[in-house]
Amino acid sequence: MLSKKLAIFIALVSVLFLDINKIYVKHDFEESYKYRLCYFTTSTLSKLANLVGTLNLVPEYKFLRDSIDYLSISGLNKSDQSVNIEFKNFNNVNVQIYRPNNNKNVSPLGVLIFIHGGCYFVRNLDSYDSLLSTIVKETNLLVISINYRLAPEHPYPIPTDDCWNVVEYVLKNAQGLNINPEKLILAGDSAGGNAAMVLSKRLAKEKKIKPLFQVLIYPWVQLAFTMPSSLGYKGGFISALDITKAKLWYLGLNEVSAEMKAAITSNNHTLLLSEGEKNLIESYMDVNLIPDKYKIGKSYYDLYKNLPLFNTGTLDPNNILVRDKNFADKVKMLFSEKVSPSLDSLDQLKYQPKTYQITCEWDSLKDEGLILAERMKQAGVDVEMAFYEDCFHGMITFSDASLGFVGSKKIVENLILYIKKNI
Repeated sequence: MLSKKLAIFIALVSVLFLDINKIYVKHDFEESYKYRLCYFTTSTLSKLANLVGTLNLVPEYKFLRDSIDYLSISGLNKSDQSVNIEFKNFNNVNVQIYRPNNNKNVSPLGVLIFIHGGCYFVRNLDSYDSLLSTIVKETNLLVISINYRLAPEHPYPIPTDDCWNVVEYVLKNAQGLNINPEKLILAGDSAGGNAAMVLSKRLAKEKKIKPLFQVLIYPWVQLAFTMPSSLGYKGGFISALDITKAKLWYLGLNEVSAEMKAAITSNNHTLLLSEGEKNLIESYMDVNLIPDKYKIGKSYYDLYKNLPLFNTGTLDPNNILVRDKNFADKVKMLFSEKVSPSLDSLDQLKYQPKTYQITCEWDSLKDEGLILAERMKQAGVDVEMAFYEDCFHGMITFSDASLGFVGSKKIVENLILYIKKNI
């Protein structure tokens, strides 16, 4: 006869096993259980964060941020003396500097400024130690990772302004840092890719200079619309977090009500746009720009045919987007090119530098990335697309040899080859 405690334990393990097995995984993905475990952990933390937030114990975003920070794993080999990591403050912004220790050459180094992802509200710099140290060892670059302030306590435009302040400091103090500003690279994953685009355009327009190139790793470049891949990969890794809340946190809304969230998920926020704005944006988000080779065998493109980009009609007077002007004004920022840099005209996209873009099939952000790449090419930007059929959003943070995925290592290897070829 099983004891009561053992029976409860077996029941809990069985429930967990069933939950983990319900998580969507591409049918041909060989490391399915590793992925399921990562997704399950993140999803569980997100649900717990929602619970403690609902109970007013701790703000949801803070619980989630602290939990992810606590569980983050560096993957850095502490005995490896080939890379020196320093903690500095540039223009009141904390940074981590990765410098090659084996640099015998006194000539200035190229510099890669890295902007981490995390929907602008979570920080997980330790997860990038292995990646950035590998880049330093393989390319002999100086790498600067920006610890920008996070939303919603520090909403738009503070995170990108912090990054701008670091870039300005680096350019102004290039000699003291022993770097060559003509070999400046901007790079970022997800929200970090968003920031890299914002900075690249600002550099071109305000400083009249362009980075040597930028690296956009599955970038989060528009926060306004649902795309076909969003339908196809609702179970993708990024959906383990509440992305709608993340968007509103970035805009400075500390407390996101169910009504606020519904205003976005229902697509009613698109009713804030004028007809002229809709016509422009429709050309910016044209799914037909995606090359056919990325659509073959993907049924979600057929599903999307019946899903309009914009809602029709007018907003009900009782809708929060009508009742709360402050909320509506913040939400409309989602359509701004400063928040959604891909919602920019070709005349403005031409300010983007040469670009190496990493896009994954298994990612709800896949389509916005592919559309962006095609539009930048139309604007005359040199874009090299690195597309990975069997990779998912967030994969590059799992590049450590002991914990990483096969696809993560492939992404990093190809990124390093591109840097070496173009530096």
